[in-house]
Amino acid sequence: MHPLRAGDRVVLRTSGAGGYGDPLRRDPHAVLDDVAAGLVSTGQALEAYGVVVRDGALDEAATTAERAGTAGPDRTEGPPTHALGPEREHWERVFPGALADRLDRHLRTLPTTVRAARRREILGGVLAGLPARFPGTPATDAALDAAARAFADAVSGLDAPEPMVAAAAGPGVTPPA
Repeated sequence: MHPLRAGDRVVLRTSGAGGYGDPLRRDPHAVLDDVAAGLVSTGQALEAYGVVVRDGALDEAATTAERAGTAGPDRTEGPPTHALGPEREHWERVFPGALADRLDRHLRTLPTTVRAARRREILGGVLAGLPARFPGTPATDAALDAAARAFADAVSGLDAPEPMVAAAAGPGVTPPA
């Protein structure tokens, strides 16, 4: 472990797949920079970003042709171009992004002393209807649907007052409205 002091800065760099948005819309020159830095191979540049690198240089004509052949009129509205596996698909079926984001926003309104417990309470209630070690252990469609409904119900109830917040917040602390 490395101790940090006030003013220290921590920078984490990851290679590939950590970006945001459609990889085919990424600036080809930025992809070329990643290839030059050794963060992605020329094969990964082609497969993930539709960028053709030959002899360390960007082949702009081939990149344009590759992207035109790979991309539909608007890839962001079409089917996914890659899959993250059945475990991830099952997880997102139960915990869809919009509802998970709403839960996270709600948790941030709570005092830090109760956030983790509240999250465990909500997720634990949902996961209780699924096999142990989910999503690594497959669940039936019926169990996935029931868990998804349970999560939706739990999140929709977040607008109700949190009885445990006032007690957990401690004396003299006013919980957020």
